Amino acid sequence: MQKFTTDFTVQVDGVTGVCPAGEAWAEDKIPQKKIPVLSCEGPCVRGNIARRAANFVAQEEPFARACFPKRFSYLTPRWRAGCRKRIKS
Repeated sequence: MQKFTTDFTVQVDGVTGVCPAGEAWAEDKIPQKKIPVLSCEGPCVRGNIARRAANFVAQEEPFARACFPKRFSYLTPRWRAGCRKRIKS
């Protein structure tokens, strides 16, 4: 049997710039007055359930799935700020 530990450290370098696909997606949804649907993107079962639920909701009008990391970029916060409603699972 292999020994293992739950303690570990991972070095992650910062990322600069934006995701062009996410920016284009948000830019398309703003004039359509879509309601952004955000969800947890964590690796646990709760994150998986939240993503699946968000994907189901986003298939209906007037909702659209929003990238969770995109909320820190330029367009998605503007999209969310301009909405009277938004869903976060």
